[in-house]
Amino acid sequence: MALKYSTTDGSRVILTGINERKDSIYVMLDRYDRKYILPKSILVAGKY
Repeated sequence: MALKYSTTDGSRVILTGINERKDSIYVMLDRYDRKYILPKSILVAGKY
């Protein structure tokens, strides 16, 4: 399988390519902004 990816604005990624049987592949992935139940941690790595 050989895939190539591209993005225009960072919120959508497009994968294109061919698989081992020479079939075309086109996949579009959209970023989804999730609201997490837990609040963001106040700890910052390296700063104590």
